[in-house]
Amino acid sequence: MPVDDDRPTRPRCRLVVLALAVAACGDGGERQVDLMPLIEGGAFLPATAVVELKTAARAALAGDERYDLPSPLVPLTGWGRSSWYGWRPLGARSTLVAHLPATAGEELVLHFARRPATGGGPRGAPIALAVRAGGVMLGGATLQPAGPTTVRLPLPASAGRALAIELDFTPPIAQPETGRPAIALERLGILPPAAPLPPPRPPPEPALDPKAKLLELPGPGRFALSVRLPQDVSELRFAARARGGERPLRLHARDGLGTAQRLELACDRPAADGFRPCRAPLDRLAGSDVLLVFDASSIRRLALRAPRLVMTGDGTPAVPSHPRSPPAEPLPDVLLIILDAARPDHFGVYGYPRPTTPQIDRLARRALVFRRAFAECPSTSCSIPHLITGRALLPAGTAERPARLADEEVTLAEELAALGYRTVALSANPYHSVSRNLHQGFAVFERRWGQGVEHGPYAMSRRAAQLIAEQPAGRPLFLQLHYLPPHEPYAPAAPHDLFRLPGYRGPIVPGAPLGPYRRRPEALSADDRAELVGLYDGNLRTADDAVGEVVAALRAAGRFDDSIILITADHGEAFFEHGEQGHNSTLYDEMLRVPFILRLPGGRRPPGVDEERPASLGDVLPTVLGLLGRPPPAAAGGIDLLAAPPDPRRPRILVHRTLHGPTSWWAARGPRLKAIVRPRLAVQQLFDLEADPGERRNLLGERPLDFLHLALHLRRQRRLAEAGEAPGIELSDEERAALRALGYLD
Repeated sequence: MPVDDDRPTRPRCRLVVLALAVAACGDGGERQVDLMPLIEGGAFLPATAVVELKTAARAALAGDERYDLPSPLVPLTGWGRSSWYGWRPLGARSTLVAHLPATAGEELVLHFARRPATGGGPRGAPIALAVRAGGVMLGGATLQPAGPTTVRLPLPASAGRALAIELDFTPPIAQPETGRPAIALERLGILPPAAPLPPPRPPPEPALDPKAKLLELPGPGRFALSVRLPQDVSELRFAARARGGERPLRLHARDGLGTAQRLELACDRPAADGFRPCRAPLDRLAGSDVLLVFDASSIRRLALRAPRLVMTGDGTPAVPSHPRSPPAEPLPDVLLIILDAARPDHFGVYGYPRPTTPQIDRLARRALVFRRAFAECPSTSCSIPHLITGRALLPAGTAERPARLADEEVTLAEELAALGYRTVALSANPYHSVSRNLHQGFAVFERRWGQGVEHGPYAMSRRAAQLIAEQPAGRPLFLQLHYLPPHEPYAPAAPHDLFRLPGYRGPIVPGAPLGPYRRRPEALSADDRAELVGLYDGNLRTADDAVGEVVAALRAAGRFDDSIILITADHGEAFFEHGEQGHNSTLYDEMLRVPFILRLPGGRRPPGVDEERPASLGDVLPTVLGLLGRPPPAAAGGIDLLAAPPDPRRPRILVHRTLHGPTSWWAARGPRLKAIVRPRLAVQQLFDLEADPGERRNLLGERPLDFLHLALHLRRQRRLAEAGEAPGIELSDEERAALRALGYLD
């Protein structure tokens, strides 16, 4: 079976490289980069398969990385959920989504197991099953009172390459959500008609021989590799040997926007060993982050040897941009305000109809308002270290044992202290504390919680006003304020308790613990939820008023016009958009999106700043230092949001996570698409944030390669983070009591 049409032969060159080192060979001293070190980080998607849902669930719970990435058939939760025993249908209807690399004319195979005389309908009675695909009835079957049932149904010609499978059960299934289920879907597959159901086995994996620079695929399918192409790349070269199949090898690339581009593949006549030298031009994609996809869906066996990139330039790196000129003396004051659990879509400047933030809105009229800013995680415990260092994925620990910031990390306060700033911090959150070493660089770090201090946002603002008034003229001040509101307890100050339902008499009262309702949306009526949001909005109005007092103190001291003021949050807050309230339990944007309002001295607005570009809390340090003409520390990973615009060929990917734990969430966000995974629960989701900003429609079954592009990046970042995770600190009794009062600890 030919790999592609015969083309004239070209001289080959010998390549000797280590890792991603560059070697010169061939005509004109061309440079080449060996891709073999990256191959291990690629992924194989078999063309046809039977997914062992029971095996996959157990392997995922054990942390087996083979189940991190999508298989051709991807079970989604729908009305059911993954479990130790397989995929557990619930209720009258369950939904699966399957990606179909196979063509219509094959059969959908469902293999159920049922325990005798246990739940899942009337005791010991058969259950009728109806199966639809894309709204088309495929057929039905009967699940017997006990034992296995295999259902095989022909796929319709209209199936396409993504199939939504609906399972209707009569009578509805009633079974426990934990423990062994009465009914479980153990296997799901697509097979040729009448083909026997293969025995259970782990997913097929490619064979890799690094010494021979050889990759062999285990059967028909696609191999995908995430690559950052050099600016002067000209083509991809490799040797290929294909055996059996209907179509030649095809190659395409996908960018971060999900746009696919077929690459013209030219292959020479085979050598004595059957390998044919192949090449594909990449000059149109130079400088891009792409997913290279080797499509061997119609090839029985494929081997790839010595894949490498070829560059035509001289390898001279681009000259790095110089930092902006430093401001005139004296240096401006820097005021960094963190509002805990503040979601920007409840701010007037972000379009909220209620007057929750009049003081901040007034400040924002002459400020830069970044509308797509996000926390690394929905928890103070890991978002604050990211904010003050610019370093993503620092050890965070757990809620019970938060991590301590390493002494070697460089903070914004340390950088500003080196410039001559007096550095002062006030924090009302016990996770933002001296015990976690988050006071590095501050001459003064005061806790505004626990015993011996005056609590509340107004007490913090009065203390901040005192510090501003005492600051000597001519010396710059860095003042960092971490307010607790709008974080719970939702108990707005009386003048700002403006948004509650008139006449409401339900269970939601100011300051009440919300733990009993946090994961039980069904326990609250629509009025209960409206009251909850009204109290939150009153809390936000209280925080806004307290911020206004600090701004007024800057004006009174004559320091306002020459100050850099940044207002942000450590994370957002959910109100059951995805079944949860509060934060640190999901990675949907209601928990991750934060305000990012930056007022420059004099209220100036530099031309060309893109306020729609993705931003993160890790950008605080490099952006503030850039305004002062200083480069960020070498280890900082954030970007200066006021520097050159982003390169569209290399879209930024932000990584998110929840606190470390056995069922942690992870997410990767590109310019338009966002992938979410819970590796040990085999949860995989893909959302188009432009078409679906509410993150309601999971596109994984329709666009598995777009998910794969983000998932491979996420896998690399997860490995780095998990390798660096360290034991957390012991919380004091006072810290535990304070965190318990805030709803963090049980």
